[in-house]
Amino acid sequence: MSPVLLVALEDGFLSDRVEVRVGGRDALRLEGVSTKRLTGLAETHEVEVEPGAVPVEVRVEGRGRASVTLEVGDRAWLAVRARGDEVELVPLAGPPGYA
Repeated sequence: MSPVLLVALEDGFLSDRVEVRVGGRDALRLEGVSTKRLTGLAETHEVEVEPGAVPVEVRVEGRGRASVTLEVGDRAWLAVRARGDEVELVPLAGPPGYA
């Protein structure tokens, strides 16, 4: 079984187009991503990855992009937040409460 990266699109999304590259390959292309006010969460997605250092890049059309390299064992978690014209990536130590 391949290691898994959970990508949680959290605060600040409003009908956004989001692209996620993992390990140099296109992993997700999403349209109309919007945060639910009640939960502060838009969507979560699991992406199979290789173990070790994995580069992740997230682009939110018209708002910016950000990148981070995660150390992946069997699972890793990444929160993505849209803050105005910036994209914030937050590696998490464990699964978020909503996952």
